[in-house]
Amino acid sequence: MPETKNKAHFIDIEDKQILNSRKQTKNRSLPRLREMIFWGVVQPGDIITPKNTDIKGKILENGLIKYGGEEKSLNLFVKEALEWSSVKPYILAIHEQTNKSLSQLRLEYMEKNNMI
Repeated sequence: MPETKNKAHFIDIEDKQILNSRKQTKNRSLPRLREMIFWGVVQPGDIITPKNTDIKGKILENGLIKYGGEEKSLNLFVKEALEWSSVKPYILAIHEQTNKSLSQLRLEYMEKNNMI
């Protein structure tokens, strides 16, 4: 099948294993960034980068992201960085220290601790 001219606009979100694991937790409310900080999965001061950008935000103790002198929710930070109207921020936000998505880090922690 020939490549489409729009291929540059597609982002590989997650591999199949992570997507299948997420299906198991689909109907549950997943922990947010504040809980991930509490668990020690991420730390205040860690850097988050929306996938395929050079934009860096810093995780704050309150679970918000500091970027450009402003504190923003993870969702708003990723939406503005990618200039999209809707995003899945935990999938698209990459933790600089581990080079994994927040979704992947959260899932790994939850599996390791028998939470799912």
